[in-house]
Amino acid sequence: MALLGFELLFRLTWGLLVGVVFVRRTESSEKFVKIAARFAWGLGLTAAIMLWSADLEPLSSGLGSEPDFSRQWGALFSLAMLVGGFQLYTSVYAVWGRFAGFAVMLLAPILLAGAQLSAQSGAFPAILNTYSSGLLLGGFFAGQFLGHWYLNVPGMHIVELKRVMKFLFAGLIVKTLEVGYSLSQRFLGDGVGSAVDAMGRPLGDDISNTEFLLQLNPNHSVFSLEGDLWLGLGSYGLILLSMRVLWGVIAPWVLALMIQKTVNMRSTQSATGILYAACVMVLVAEATALYLGQVLGINL
Repeated sequence: MALLGFELLFRLTWGLLVGVVFVRRTESSEKFVKIAARFAWGLGLTAAIMLWSADLEPLSSGLGSEPDFSRQWGALFSLAMLVGGFQLYTSVYAVWGRFAGFAVMLLAPILLAGAQLSAQSGAFPAILNTYSSGLLLGGFFAGQFLGHWYLNVPGMHIVELKRVMKFLFAGLIVKTLEVGYSLSQRFLGDGVGSAVDAMGRPLGDDISNTEFLLQLNPNHSVFSLEGDLWLGLGSYGLILLSMRVLWGVIAPWVLALMIQKTVNMRSTQSATGILYAACVMVLVAEATALYLGQVLGINL
């Protein structure tokens, strides 16, 4: 769970900082990005502690294999790139420094995927999943952060929040397409488990062989994560999938449209209030998606 917490915090931090970059510093003031940098250091430190406390299994499953700590160092380095890149963007006033800092931030998720922490899919799907989740989380959390800033700077132009809303909708579109593609691939048979009965016994297989019985996975049944209800899932798996789709795709779209309407009405406080609920929903949905990705190897 500590590993999932690290990946969730990494994606949240990356998306939040990228969203903050879309806000003009001349309009929000330098204090805005400096406070965001402090949030980044706090989230980064928490993520680093969770990563170092995680028990990473070795990539090789042979007897006597030991955890590969280079994977932890690689993930920590990607986290340092993210926080350090934003610090460079915040501290350097020259244009080249800001571009360099932003470029370092954009490369950090690629290095994280290369560390192969918990992804069971290939490198490119893992990278795409990290970016899309970061965009989704960042759009809502950056919008909420900026919405609170309007209380400190009442005269700030509404166009800044509108720009962050475009970032939010871009993340929603990318994540919706990815979830739809992943579900369609699983529906077409990619990764769907074999048929089982209510006791978790594979249908059509000879279960009289003792050696075969020892290899059965007790988690693969109708009443657990994997099974034969739909898409190779059991009842528990369908509950988690429903939570991911409802809270991570459908509800965010509804709330995003409501937020857009309040922004067009220049009601920043109402938009911030709706963003509160949206942030909780997408955070829970992305945590659920990370868990499903770890145990089932599907990117949602």
